[in-house]
Amino acid sequence: MERCFHDRFYRPLPKVTIADLMNMRQIVKESTIDFKERFKKAKSRCSVQLPEIECTAMAVGNMHPQLKEKLVAQEYSDLS
Repeated sequence: MERCFHDRFYRPLPKVTIADLMNMRQIVKESTIDFKERFKKAKSRCSVQLPEIECTAMAVGNMHPQLKEKLVAQEYSDLS
């Protein structure tokens, strides 16, 4: 009975690929904090574990162009 319930109602979150993370962009009216949290949640569903510094560079590269210009010149080791 429990298995029938899970088959009918349980929908696991889809897996995220590296390509999905690379294509994730900050939405026009989305704050940087909201984008960072959305990126971190997606990263946690990725089956491939990437070094934090690579994920940080990927997230910064996907931010608004004006913000990205300011952040690219600096080095960050993590998303926090």
